[in-house]
Amino acid sequence: MQTCFSSDDPESLSVPCTLVVHDEDRLGSGTIWGFYPHCCHVESELSLSPGMIVCVSLHLRGNVRVKLEQGLITWAQASEFGLTFMPTSSAPTGERSPT
Repeated sequence: MQTCFSSDDPESLSVPCTLVVHDEDRLGSGTIWGFYPHCCHVESELSLSPGMIVCVSLHLRGNVRVKLEQGLITWAQASEFGLTFMPTSSAPTGERSPT
């Protein structure tokens, strides 16, 4: 299995997120580990398969949410999967959640 993250990377960080499976009414939460410019490693209770497309919202400090339009599942094993960010026509948006 080829991945774009390293579990022993000291610069890895964890970011809570919400995942929405494209073309399905499935929503779940997860944690992104090893956030890189084009990909990441995600842990989630969702059962996903390679080739699936998800929308991701990152939950940052200060109630800031960043929505990433699309990500492609590149590998999946139990509650973990690899996600490659797909280019979109618009840039990700940052929204401040109401407190």
